[in-house]
Amino acid sequence: MTRVDVAAAPVRRRRRYIPRPPKPFDKRTRLGRRRKALVALFSAQVGGDVPPALAVRITAAAELLALSEHYRAQFLNGEAPIPVDDLIRLERLAHATLRALHLDQRGAKPKQPSLSEYLAARNGSTP
Repeated sequence: MTRVDVAAAPVRRRRRYIPRPPKPFDKRTRLGRRRKALVALFSAQVGGDVPPALAVRITAAAELLALSEHYRAQFLNGEAPIPVDDLIRLERLAHATLRALHLDQRGAKPKQPSLSEYLAARNGSTP
């Protein structure tokens, strides 16, 4: 009898499932959901189409603000994962990035006339 060499297929082993902790801004965590809500809020305040460069800045501001809120809550609960100085620096950086977006100027509504101006314009005379 002749012997035939058969190329043995490599044995596939199943990978062992190792649960990994969620990433900080995973949408399953409270921090990730807060980040998503802040991004939606800031994007709505900008209104319309958000350019990509502004979208990156909005995401960064939302992440910093969500992270500072998270650490502030932990600090107030007595679980201080970072020193107070770092918490203050993080909050200042979050508020600085938020101010840099100029959201208060983007969503500015036109000034409504006062009652006397409205009545004067309606009657056709100047105030």
